[in-house]
Amino acid sequence: MVPEKIKSLFKFIDYLDTNKSEYIEKYIPLCDELNKLDIKRSKLKPKNNYIDKQLYDEIQKEIKEKFQPITQNIYIPVLNKLKELDIWDGDDVFSSIWNKNASAIHEFKEDFTSEDADEVMVYKQKYISFRKETNSNFLCLQFLFS
Repeated sequence: MVPEKIKSLFKFIDYLDTNKSEYIEKYIPLCDELNKLDIKRSKLKPKNNYIDKQLYDEIQKEIKEKFQPITQNIYIPVLNKLKELDIWDGDDVFSSIWNKNASAIHEFKEDFTSEDADEVMVYKQKYISFRKETNSNFLCLQFLFS
């Protein structure tokens, strides 16, 4: 039988899967745009001349404004869901989900049924699909998803 801690991980994967289409349609293009802005910003030398400093500040302002929807609509809801499911501590160091669940996963790997394995494979594929199709950490969740 699948332990509750593992079921919580499954619920989180279901949450990601449920929101996947919205993430892909609304936020992946925004992430791509933010990545391009970051590349432009990184080519500037704001400490060397005032023109680069002005351009840098403009790009930084644009990044901040465009990042807001990702923070409000992905980052905060994902963190809240993790806390709600009690699979992440909400600590300041943003440790990965693995840290809080490693012992439960290890125990489950030692004592599972073939039906459990089938269910795990379904969720594994669902998570892999999410990561492949979104191909993003949404510029802020890489530590959690690692």
